[in-house]
Amino acid sequence: MTGPANRRAILGSLAALPALTIPLATAALSSDLVRNAAFAVGHGDWINATAGIENWGDAKLDEEIERYWEAFDQVTARASGGLHEIQAKARLSLREMEDSGELENANPGLLLAADVLREVIALCA
Repeated sequence: MTGPANRRAILGSLAALPALTIPLATAALSSDLVRNAAFAVGHGDWINATAGIENWGDAKLDEEIERYWEAFDQVTARASGGLHEIQAKARLSLREMEDSGELENANPGLLLAADVLREVIALCA
């Protein structure tokens, strides 16, 4: 196997692991993690696009950044319960790395980590 076929086989194996299956009772909780991650990604992008244009004051900026970090902390407080949650965490992590400027002139190890996050996002889709 090569390329995508090999990746699909690996993902199939991962999905079959008991630790990555979601019991029915926790299915609702797992969607909270995905929703919080999606909110944080979108809210962070919205802050970046809007704050400068609308000339937000410090109080407004602090309030919106606090909302971002609250959602971020909710995501990081729980272990992933399935591939969709791993993907959500990978999206948020990559967004944070890109937004913070860490990838500009980054060392090869950090660039590799970002590449792995992109692959995780694609493979979990």
